[in-house]
Amino acid sequence: MENKKSYSDLPKESAMTQIQMEKFVEHIYTDMLLNEIMLNKQKEKLLEQIDHVLDLRDKEQFMELTNELKKINLQFG
Repeated sequence: MENKKSYSDLPKESAMTQIQMEKFVEHIYTDMLLNEIMLNKQKEKLLEQIDHVLDLRDKEQFMELTNELKKINLQFG
């Protein structure tokens, strides 16, 4: 027996696809937002560490931390 769909079933199927698409987009947006928050927190922590090593006049640690910050900025902008 063939599984034929009537024309009235097509909008229902399309609506489900639309709902699934909206959920998928919401998931992507949420993921991007969380990644942005984590990245900003990581940058903030690095900047605090850089300030601290500047106060200590620790050039070696300063260079390491600033290089790490540069890598993050190059990778993520």
